[in-house]
Amino acid sequence: MIRYTLQCANSHRFEAWFKGSDAFDEQASAGQISCPDCGSVDVEKSLMAPGVPKKTSDVGPREFFNQVRAFRSKIMAETEDVGNSFPTEARKMHEGELEHRPIRGNASPTEVKELKDDGISVAPIPPEPPSEN
Repeated sequence: MIRYTLQCANSHRFEAWFKGSDAFDEQASAGQISCPDCGSVDVEKSLMAPGVPKKTSDVGPREFFNQVRAFRSKIMAETEDVGNSFPTEARKMHEGELEHRPIRGNASPTEVKELKDDGISVAPIPPEPPSEN
């Protein structure tokens, strides 16, 4: 089955279901489709968007935790831990005093706000998910 948005010669739009595109063509040429507003049988298909189903990304808790673990592992492997000097190091890189490199470390909420206010991108690393039972 296929649903078409149709339009008559008087610009009335309406929808109708057909077994297929051939069924519409046969019925339209035989004058079997009429506008519900004015009765006109001068009907044609109107421009319409196809109904594309949305892809769902339903992920269960176990898979979600595995994805978080993998993300954390990648961060830990590809960044340098600068500990409590994170705000200072990030600011020096931003100002061009140090060469840019991927770092991670500790910062207080106030320090994070100050870095962001100065246009320095920072993001928290997600916590380690609970271990599986």
